[in-house]
Amino acid sequence: MKYVGAITSGQNVLIGENSPNCHVIITGISGSGKSVRIADIERHIIEDGGTVIAFDINGTHEQISEGCCNWISAQKDGLDVNFLDMSLVNTGEETLSNLVEYVKKTLCPRQMRGACQLNAVRKAIYFALKNRANFGSDIEAIACGLEELDDRAAAGAYNHLCPILEGGIFRKSVKKIEGGKLNILSLRGINPDTQKRVVEIMLAVMWRQMRIARSQGRKLTIEIDEVQNLNFGHSTVLFEMLTEVRKYSVNLILATQTLAIFSKKELAVLNQAAVKLFFQQSVSDVKMVAELIEPGHREKWTRSLSRLRIGEAIAVGDLEINGRPLPQPVVTKSQFLQQKQETLMVAARNFGQVRGYQGDTGGRKVRR
Repeated sequence: MKYVGAITSGQNVLIGENSPNCHVIITGISGSGKSVRIADIERHIIEDGGTVIAFDINGTHEQISEGCCNWISAQKDGLDVNFLDMSLVNTGEETLSNLVEYVKKTLCPRQMRGACQLNAVRKAIYFALKNRANFGSDIEAIACGLEELDDRAAAGAYNHLCPILEGGIFRKSVKKIEGGKLNILSLRGINPDTQKRVVEIMLAVMWRQMRIARSQGRKLTIEIDEVQNLNFGHSTVLFEMLTEVRKYSVNLILATQTLAIFSKKELAVLNQAAVKLFFQQSVSDVKMVAELIEPGHREKWTRSLSRLRIGEAIAVGDLEINGRPLPQPVVTKSQFLQQKQETLMVAARNFGQVRGYQGDTGGRKVRR
């Protein structure tokens, strides 16, 4: 992923060749043009032979994406995840206990800390590994394992995991992630708390697969909207992906409406991204964002932020145009929008010429 927008002259703004990563953070109020820019970036990635996995939380992709899309609805189609893959255990590259710990850590929310409940989940996973052939999915087997334990700890664990165990989200599906396409994982119709858990589980699964495969050159980009709802602690998958994912040729696009809700530690994690795109900000966020754009020049960038139009964003980071590094932040817009505006301008000029010709005929009708 290189393209992040275009300047007024039409030249593309790219992530620099020597950038430590190609992660992009996008922030701005609702309606400022974030979704259109994301779609524009995704289009360039696909045209460049890359693959995109986009977590669609609120249906924004339904309005702007077209062609080369592989739609997967978590609710209607299901997400086919092989949690209990024994291939590495069978080859001796991984111990059975490590696999069980990975599944436990992936499924259990961070607030689930009781040792007895975690041990119950561990036992349920062992049960599922022994009996998975009798169930339609790994999640169904784990749920049955907890029910078989029939004790207080297992009941408490089941209650924590209930939306995942009974939601029917992780099940066998004919729809798979496809290379060279924009894969949209739609989470519409799922309550927000469960959406968060599904995204975190899918990230953990993908991160494990990347590290196991040690894949290079896959040109994979993962896009997450409403990223403020996810965990950014040092032991989380998202933190590891932001700091280590470069070696696996995987990039992140993370979007949020505001940065104000993040702690200093979380902002430091987000700052690992090579590029930030700042769209129109809320009144309460402008000064903070202006300071982030260029420390010590708050007033200058406060004015620039206030002048942004819909679709425009100030790009900050390791950027270049035509191979030349950009010495300072620059206002960018969507190439798609720019092309559309140019098309409309040409159409308007042509329409004006026709109207002018009609006027010269004294109002007589002109055959077209």
